[in-house]
Amino acid sequence: MAEWNKIYRLVVSNMPNVIKNEKFTGVETVMDRLEDYIIIDSEFIDYTAEGAILMDAVFLNCSFKNVDFYWALMFRAKFTKCSLHKVCLRGANMAEVTFSQCHLLKCDFTDDNLGRGTDLSKVTFFETERVDCTYGSSKKT
Repeated sequence: MAEWNKIYRLVVSNMPNVIKNEKFTGVETVMDRLEDYIIIDSEFIDYTAEGAILMDAVFLNCSFKNVDFYWALMFRAKFTKCSLHKVCLRGANMAEVTFSQCHLLKCDFTDDNLGRGTDLSKVTFFETERVDCTYGSSKKT
């Protein structure tokens, strides 16, 4: 039995962090590091998270409205069945990001203040609708 408890503690301690049914607003530092988090059924409204680290984060059935992810590090982040309305992704590192069955409305993918484009060449948009989004020098169709 002691061996089983040791294995259980090891497995649980290595599980990713999960956030469910939360609402995020304002400017908070919790977004500074959400790498390897799984965020489910949560809302981000009027939220600023410039430079956030979202590497390998998974967002499932989340809603984003008036959110600022300027210069966010989003490598391999996954968005599934999410709604993004007026989300700023300017200058974000979006390599290998996947949007699956999402709806993007008026999202901003334009170049950052230093003229660096938001590279969408390695972003996957699977069954995702993009309406009235703005693009800079690195538009991916």
